[in-house]
Amino acid sequence: MATGCEMNRAKYTFAVVSDIQYSSDGTPGLEKNLQSLDTLQRTIDHYNGKEMIDSASYIGYARKPSFIVQLGDAIEGGENANTDLDKVLGVLDTAKAKKYHVLGNHDFNGLNRQTVMKKLGMKKAYYDFTKGKIRFVVLDTNDLSIMGGWPKASTNYRAAEDMLEKLKQQGAINAMEWNSAVGPDQKQWLKKVLSDAQKKKQKVVIFAHHPLLPEDDKYCLWNSGEIRDIIESYNCVAAYVNGHRHEDSYQWQNGVCYVTLEGLVESKDNNVYAVVWVYSDRLMIESTAQTPRLMIPLNK
Repeated sequence: MATGCEMNRAKYTFAVVSDIQYSSDGTPGLEKNLQSLDTLQRTIDHYNGKEMIDSASYIGYARKPSFIVQLGDAIEGGENANTDLDKVLGVLDTAKAKKYHVLGNHDFNGLNRQTVMKKLGMKKAYYDFTKGKIRFVVLDTNDLSIMGGWPKASTNYRAAEDMLEKLKQQGAINAMEWNSAVGPDQKQWLKKVLSDAQKKKQKVVIFAHHPLLPEDDKYCLWNSGEIRDIIESYNCVAAYVNGHRHEDSYQWQNGVCYVTLEGLVESKDNNVYAVVWVYSDRLMIESTAQTPRLMIPLNK
């Protein structure tokens, strides 16, 4: 039988990094993008080190992350996109933990979809994996996108053009080219994954690049309401974690915590991190952002 101390220990921890947006172009206005590579290295050194303490438990102890999730926009993009992405991946490769990648819109600024996915080692743009009793789901929110690395003659690009034009006609605040949508095939896949997780009594954490809330935000996914409806129709989803906006925030809706993590490129700290401690009954997000600690229950 587990003791009280053992029950209060995290089962494991994982790390998340968002919006590195590195650029080797040191022209005025991109100074912070140039510095983000050094910030990323300090962050990875922190994840590799022994100083990560589970301060949220009653018995603090050290543990290294089981994996790291990169939430997209690894680079700013442009003429140096190819070499810039190689430099970022070179730093990420110094991490001892396994890496999982999410596709961001800036990742395709200067690179096509096939090249980006190959460099990131991604066989699929959206996928899922399981650790313990949690199902982790990675969405491709650049599925229907102007900035998603799609050829202009492709179905995904043309569908994005049509959707964006309709949103502009409606005066939608998020009718921006840097936003995008989740397409029909991926929506069906998401429903199947969530249905399977619910049957298996798994809790689900979703990673994506674009936020779904608040509704009046110019950075939200074009079909954010549609994706929220899918997510909230299953009681297994605990959290939706994204980047893109750069400022950290969180909002609860129908039992799901929608979390936006701070963009590494915007941080004024020398040591930037976001670590998620996984307990039997909760997730605890600890970070250097404005919300240093956020508890998300797993029992609902």
